[in-house]
Amino acid sequence: MTMKLKDRVTLAGRNMLGLLDADNDFMPTGGYEVAHDLGRFWDAILRVEESVGFTIPADLEAASLANLRRLTDNPDRLLHNRPEVSYMAPKAKLNTHNFRETLLAMGGLIRRRRSHWAAESAAHLVEVIDRVVLPDGRLDLSQMGTWGQLPGPDTPIVGKAGEWFDTTTTSGRCLEALVWLYEETGDDRVLDLSRRIATHHLEYTTTDDGSVQPGFIDPKNGGHNHSYHGTLRGLLLYGLLTGQKEYVDRVEATYRRGVRLQIVKESGWTPHDLGKTRFPNDFGDPVSDPASTGDSAQIALWLALDAGCGDLLDDVLVDGRRLNR
Repeated sequence: MTMKLKDRVTLAGRNMLGLLDADNDFMPTGGYEVAHDLGRFWDAILRVEESVGFTIPADLEAASLANLRRLTDNPDRLLHNRPEVSYMAPKAKLNTHNFRETLLAMGGLIRRRRSHWAAESAAHLVEVIDRVVLPDGRLDLSQMGTWGQLPGPDTPIVGKAGEWFDTTTTSGRCLEALVWLYEETGDDRVLDLSRRIATHHLEYTTTDDGSVQPGFIDPKNGGHNHSYHGTLRGLLLYGLLTGQKEYVDRVEATYRRGVRLQIVKESGWTPHDLGKTRFPNDFGDPVSDPASTGDSAQIALWLALDAGCGDLLDDVLVDGRRLNR
């Protein structure tokens, strides 16, 4: 029997509820990092609720909200594993990768629950990120309230002045969350931070001709495919929000020449690692990354529906059939 798209989304929602571990405070365990995965859980489950009328059981929502408060109970309001909890301790660190996941969770709660706590927490984290991201795009993590309280990078500064450096895993990937947060709050501070981050990544993450910036695929760079795609999504959303066509055109060129020809195969296969192979399979090859495959389809869909690139709908398929909105 062929399942309709709504049935698939509902099934995905049930699966997400099944990820909550009753033996460990109903936290999502067994993934990349509990705190990171909790942020992604909230973003995804609220989208499922909004899109198909999915019901989140009251007890699981209450537990997950308490967990979100618990893991953002720090000076930055950033999602972190707690070092005093045994099953979280091995990955308890200052993780700026979670800028995006924290803002997505808070933004979803503002949109779907009109949560004042989430709005205050998001505004606080935006102020932190604004301090951390320097005018040239580098990061000064010593500006964070949790700096020195949790294990983190050896140096607070990412990259050297005047040299190319990769911040897609931090500021770049959170750009789309900032755009969506601005759409919910109308806070000019969010838009200003979005502008600074977008300006930097237009230069550092993309190229004039749409080819992949060589630094990302350099064997010395720990390039993260999902963060690279996330940065492109953020640049596209920022361009559409502000009416700045140069951002939309640059992402379109990058998708057509870089993503489709260099990163994602026609089969949909794409690696987790863009440069250095950090996560090899049993044969020493990079493991695949379905999330980035979905990212590329998302970019193609937005370009088709919102930027007039109708031919790219042919890249957005479900079981060989064109995806209908």
